[in-house]
Amino acid sequence: MMHIGELSERSGISIRSIRYYEQKGLLSPERSINGYRNYTEGDLVRAGLIRTYLSLGLPVKEITALLACEFNRSDKPLCPAAFLIVQQHLHQLDVKIKMLMHAKDILRRKMDSYKEGSHPDDY
Repeated sequence: MMHIGELSERSGISIRSIRYYEQKGLLSPERSINGYRNYTEGDLVRAGLIRTYLSLGLPVKEITALLACEFNRSDKPLCPAAFLIVQQHLHQLDVKIKMLMHAKDILRRKMDSYKEGSHPDDY
């Protein structure tokens, strides 16, 4: 068992963020008789997943569903709710990547034209 400071130190997640995760129901540590939060190694793993999912832009509601699937399975395949969430976000990333690649091509052509001495009004 570890207290919030140790969880913060070991996970690299601020105490404020850990408390936010608790407020949103993403983490639910046990409480000791004196009211201190007691975290397990499983909470450490869970906190890391939460941070990863948030960094990917997933909303808390979807993270809750993913965590429920992740931590309530043995060696089963991904549950249907989680599968749909992951599939949707992969599609959104594919769309964003295409848009970014297009923007990159436009900027690269602009840069090449500037190197060749073309005037911006030539477009």
